[in-house]
Amino acid sequence: MIDFNELRTKKKAWENMYFIVVAGDREFAEDYLLFLPSDGVIRPFTGMEIVTHALDTVLSKVKERGLTVKIITSDNRGTDATVIKYAMSHDYDVLRHDANWDEVGNRAGFERNERMFFQVGTKPHKAALLFWDGTNNFTRNLIYNAYLQSVPTKVYNYALKRWLS
Repeated sequence: MIDFNELRTKKKAWENMYFIVVAGDREFAEDYLLFLPSDGVIRPFTGMEIVTHALDTVLSKVKERGLTVKIITSDNRGTDATVIKYAMSHDYDVLRHDANWDEVGNRAGFERNERMFFQVGTKPHKAALLFWDGTNNFTRNLIYNAYLQSVPTKVYNYALKRWLS
């Protein structure tokens, strides 16, 4: 039996929350080095600096609107571990989705991606920020799931050193 009062209460709470999926490749970790132009000089940036800059830019606008931020990520090392470290240092809630590799096998990562975007897809304020090398199939699947759930998405291709969307 569906409790419509409970659904209404949850929907009302979601109106004050901003859900953002932040994930990406295992290789794009906090110590990943990229050499990018900055103030006319090429200098090294770490993965953590790029993630921090991207999230600070997006979330500063969200905070101005008075919304509570919920960061959704997965259990991978690399980008996901970097995002968790960022969220903890900035006092954001993290909703972490783990893949069940033992029971599901190779399909576990894809099922985890579906769960993450299914959770976000019905929310009024949502987005995705993904870090991809252009070839990783799990991150490609994240992009596909974002499209299926109509989640506004920004993808940073760190191999090309530019934003794709």
